[in-house]
Order: sequence, then structure tokens, then C-alpha cells
Amino acid sequence: MGSEARIPVTGGCLCGAVRYESAAPPNLVGFCHCRMCQKAYGGLFAIFADFPGDAFRFTSGEPRYYRSSEWIDSVKPIFKRHVQMMENQA
Repeated sequence: MGSEARIPVTGGCLCGAVRYESAAPPNLVGFCHCRMCQKAYGGLFAIFADFPGDAFRFTSGEPRYYRSSEWIDSVKPIFKRHVQMMENQA
């Protein structure tokens, strides 16, 4: 695989009910090894990609959100700042 990005970037959930597409490459790709991600993904870490908001869309289905713990309330403001920071960089 070459270094050039394959656009659009597409993907979805394992069952295929939800699909997404991004018209731009990710701003950031990383991983998390916190306990919650280990439990959610059944492994040592979770891999994530951060796409520009205006380039990302769901092409089918609707994602469901799961409130895993009260911890999420303390993370939301941090995540919101991260999203705003990424949007300002675009």
C-alpha cells in the first residue's frame, strides 16, 4: 500500500447496519489503552480515527450511543474542546 490516501474513506460496524464515509483523510489516527477501551473492544487497545466534521457523514443506519459510566460526563468537555480545536485547524 502506498503513502497516498484512498478517498473516500469508508467503513462501518461489524454487522453492516451503520456505514460511514469521509471525503477527506483523517486528521489523526491513534490508539487508547484505557481500561474502558480494553473492555469495549475486547483487546489491549482500541484504534480510532479523527475525521474533519464537514467531510464525515453516515451513509446508512443510525449509530447508537451507550452511556458506559459516569466517567463520560467528565470527558465530554475535553472531547468538545478537542473537536473545536481540530475544526479550527481545518
